[in-house]
Amino acid sequence: MTDDFDPKYKLKRLSDYEVIPSTEWLIEKYLPLGSKAILFALPKKLKTYIGLSWACCVATGRDWLEFPTKKGRVLYIALEGYFGVLRRQEAWRIRHKVSKAELNDLAFLRCAMNFASDQSVREVLRAIVDGQRFRPDLIIIDTLFSSLPGVNVSDQKEMTLALERIEFVQKTLEAVAEFSDALAAVTIVVIAHTTKDGASLFGTVAIPAIFDVMIKVEREAKAREAILHYTEARDIEEPPSTKVVLEEVEIDTRSGKEKNLYRLYATTRNSSGEMIRKWSVIRSRKRAHFWVTGRLRKRRIADLNCAKVS
Repeated sequence: MTDDFDPKYKLKRLSDYEVIPSTEWLIEKYLPLGSKAILFALPKKLKTYIGLSWACCVATGRDWLEFPTKKGRVLYIALEGYFGVLRRQEAWRIRHKVSKAELNDLAFLRCAMNFASDQSVREVLRAIVDGQRFRPDLIIIDTLFSSLPGVNVSDQKEMTLALERIEFVQKTLEAVAEFSDALAAVTIVVIAHTTKDGASLFGTVAIPAIFDVMIKVEREAKAREAILHYTEARDIEEPPSTKVVLEEVEIDTRSGKEKNLYRLYATTRNSSGEMIRKWSVIRSRKRAHFWVTGRLRKRRIADLNCAKVS
């Protein structure tokens, strides 16, 4: 018998663990570190706002709602309306009173990493890691189907190969050893569309099989709020449904002032299924009103920077 084998094939037993490992989180209670998550809904359901808020919080190390994040580098593959995403990021920056430099750990890729092509995937990885010395800890793909040109998303074989390339990207980046400040695992969030009736994820059954976390987003037409439902949460306690509410923030553009939506606060469902409000901020001159699990607490604060919002 020999010990000369790939360590990934080493057998593990319960007795190997003095204490059972706990879940490591990128965003506590919502997004496990090293997971693959899919955020899906019909168009115009605020999927991008939610994904971008995660990206900004991880890149700056700020809490998402009151939940801690691990600070890391973020690659946002923006394939549907890049300048719209940029304006939303600026609204987030203004609302949080951070400098543009503080968001330098969030970088955008405007062309597709084509997951239908091995050559495309390897070429983009070389350009990002070797060419620009950027090893992301979180990758957000917006959207999945824009990253699969020419692929029949209803064909199980074609989609299985494409999804395997997403896993390849994750494992390849995790194997890069020269970035000492990189997180131990790479997390991937994919934004995708549902079927026309909004009932289920569009595409083959191969899609759900790869993802550890699946989140469906629901929103009434033109409403400034949406609800996140976790339909799959592998190996973790399923987070509660969360309502995300938005406000407008004014930004400067080349053509003048412009208002963009920004996520202000969120609520969750209690054990009875009722919506309860958590860590929302309502501005009233120099006062901030904090609603915590349904009870109103009024605190006078000099600076709204103290508010735990995302």
